[in-house]
Formats: sequence, structure tokens, C-alpha cells
Amino acid sequence: MFLEKLPKKEEILSESRIRAQQKAQAIGFPTRKTEAFKYVPLKEVERGNFSLVESCYSLSCSSDKVQIFSMDQAIQKYGVLITNRLEKTLDKEESFFSLVNRGWGRDSYCIFVNESVDEIVTIKEKCIGDNMMVCPQLQFFIARGVSATFHHQIEVLGSGNMINRAVDVSVEKEAAVTFYEMADACTENDLFFHTSATIKKRGKYTHRSGTLGCKLFRNEIKTYLLEKDAQCVLEGFWNGSNDNDIHHHVHCSHLAEETKSRQHYQGVCDEAARASFEGQIYVDQIAQKTDSYQLSKHLLIGDKARAFSKPNLEVFADDVIASHGATISELNEEELFYLTSRGISKEQARVLLKQGFLSFFLDGIEDLQVLNGFNRLIKQ
Repeated sequence: MFLEKLPKKEEILSESRIRAQQKAQAIGFPTRKTEAFKYVPLKEVERGNFSLVESCYSLSCSSDKVQIFSMDQAIQKYGVLITNRLEKTLDKEESFFSLVNRGWGRDSYCIFVNESVDEIVTIKEKCIGDNMMVCPQLQFFIARGVSATFHHQIEVLGSGNMINRAVDVSVEKEAAVTFYEMADACTENDLFFHTSATIKKRGKYTHRSGTLGCKLFRNEIKTYLLEKDAQCVLEGFWNGSNDNDIHHHVHCSHLAEETKSRQHYQGVCDEAARASFEGQIYVDQIAQKTDSYQLSKHLLIGDKARAFSKPNLEVFADDVIASHGATISELNEEELFYLTSRGISKEQARVLLKQGFLSFFLDGIEDLQVLNGFNRLIKQ
């Protein structure tokens, strides 16, 4: 039903788009029996009460050191580099919504960072409209030895929308890139985010995210540590209320020796909000001396709030450090009593404890614009 609603345009499609459409059709729309979508309500999404559009999406960048091209422009300029990357990522792609993005989306950009950037680069994505489906695709290429930090803002204005967004990041040898990603959508929207990153020798990829709850939010992050000494740090929080549905699916593959990964996700479910976290660590048999860690925490406020946590380790090497932890808890009564006994109202005490819980990775952020952006999501 979902795919049938997508337009069948009379145009010449690239081989990559045709393959993506065929793979999406072969996989089929996910159901509750699909393990990765076990906790995600998809009935309304499957009915597809929206139209695929192109003109409501905008992308801007604050630095002239970062080159941005449309996908067609990038292919004309860089040719084989782009097409090879598209083919390689498509070969291993098994996510239905990412394949829909690749097969039917038209808002596609390539972003090149060929020299280190000292200042934080602000990237803004904005979607404005109602009852639309938008499929933006961003391809980041971080050159060898380059370092850069992005303040990535995604804003959705309107209601009844489905934003099906895909980001692919290529981190070359000895490069380091950090994304501070903030998603802010009106309540009545569905957001499907898919981020994939490959990291080569001595490269480092850091992804820190924060989101306000919306009708349905699913954030899928996949990292592939391809060569020795590659590293990734994946951290995020969510601030859910009302009847928000918020779901994170995080996967890290260790495919070479002496690689390192960190996953840390935690968030709040207030009122009748629901959240889930599924984290995966895969260690290949050749990935000796891997160091990996995963932690997820849920804070439930309200009798109707629900949370689910599913850690998963697949380890095929014998000289590794691989561990995980998961907690689901309510507000601490002793902490509440301590605050209220010092003249703070119970409601304000609840707010302070919630904000403290969500601020777990903010201490290391020095840039005020980034810090204020995350605090705004925390304090709403």
C-alpha cells in the first residue's frame, strides 16, 4: 500500500535509483514482526496520507570552506567517486525507508570538506508544508586528515508530514568529524532518520543528537569501522511528552583490529510517551583488541509512559572488550524530597531532575550556540 502511493514518474532513472526501488519492493513495508520495527507503530505511515514533494525543502551552510553540490552536479564534477560510493552503500543497505529515500527522493546533495575548518559549521535543513513526504539525502565526504565540526539543525514546520531523511558520511584516514544534530518538529509529524558512516584508519566519527518528541520519530544510525584505530562516539537524548513515539536503532560494526566505539543514549518519556532503544555491537573475527561499550537509560514520568531497551552483542573475536548496560527508572523520590525540602515546588523539582538527566553529554560542549540549541530542546 505504501509503495503504491509513490509517484511513477515518466523519466529516465539512474541505475542506482532503479536498484533502490527494486530492493525496497523486494523487502516490503516493515511490520511489527520485523525485528527492527518491533516497537514502532506504522499503520498510519503505511496508509500514506501525504504527497511526495520536492519544493518545500531547503539546505544552507554557514562556511564557504564546505562545498555543497546537488547530486547531479557532484556526479558531473567527481564522477566515479560519487557513483562508486552510491553503489557500495546501496549494496549493503537493507533498511526499507532508506531505500525509499534512495529510490524516490529528489532532494539530494553532496557535501565536501577538503580542508580543516576551525569554526563550527552550521548546516540548516528546513521543511515547510502540510501532508507531504520529503526525502532529503545528504552525502558527506571528509577528506584525509581533515577535521570539522557541524552544528546540524533540522526544523519541520507544518503537520501531517513524513520526513524520510538519509545521511551518509565517508571519513577518510586520520580525519575527524563531529555532528551536533538537533531535530525540532511540530507535534503532528513523522520523522524517519537514517545515518550511515564509514570510518577508515585512525579516523574518528562523533555523532551527538537531541530531539523533541513528535508523533513518530525513528532514528537509525549505522557505523562501520573499516580499518585499524578507527573510532566512533554515538550519543543522544530525547525529550518525549504527550503521546510521542520515539525510537532509536543504533548499530556499530567493528571490521578491523584495535577499533573503538561508544554508544550512550538516554531520554525521558513524560505523560503517555513511548520510547525504545535497540543497540547492536558487531565484532568481526579479525577485529581483535576491539574496545566497545553501549549504555541506554530511560526515565519514565507518569503512569502511562512506556520504554523498551534491547542491547545486542555479536562478538566473533576472542581478544576484545565489549560490554553494555541498560536501565529503565522513575524519578528518584529521595532526590525529589531533597529539593522540595529546600523550598522548591514538587513540579519544579521534577523539571530540574528531568533536565539534569538529559544533560549528560553537554559538559564537554564549549560553543554557546550549540549548547543553547541542546538546552532549548531539553527545557521545553
